[in-house]
Amino acid sequence: MSEVHFYRPKMRLAKLLREPGGKTIAEAVNDARAGLDTLGAECLREVDDCLCRIETTFEALPPSFDADALRNLYRVVNSLVGLPGVAGLAEMERATYSLADLLDRMVTAGAFEREAARVHVQALRLLRSPDALGAKAVSEVLQGLGKVREKYKAAETEAAGNG
Repeated sequence: MSEVHFYRPKMRLAKLLREPGGKTIAEAVNDARAGLDTLGAECLREVDDCLCRIETTFEALPPSFDADALRNLYRVVNSLVGLPGVAGLAEMERATYSLADLLDRMVTAGAFEREAARVHVQALRLLRSPDALGAKAVSEVLQGLGKVREKYKAAETEAAGNG
């Protein structure tokens, strides 16, 4: 029979907090906050870069269905996933997932609804500055994206039933 061993990694911060003359909890929290602020600023720059790539890739899409072009846009959108949340843009994160889901459904269905995708891309730009929109408008944008996706889901289900 094998033995169970528990390993506890030594945390540098825990050591600093226990040592006399070490960091206080308040100092540790302030240092962590400063680190997150730096990370947030870097994430915002990356969010802006990704958003520009999404817009450029979307504008280059052919007018009719092209699975490879949609997959490429999906990859570009996927590069944004996670960044808005870290940068404090939770609503933009939700819209990013919504667009990725929509694109995945389009590729699977073999159909391209340019306006449904355009609304999502434009919403990403709006949700980059949620304070300028206000809470009510942000909520309405997210609800609108949900309706667009639901409409596409319904059309996808109907097409699958007829096919």
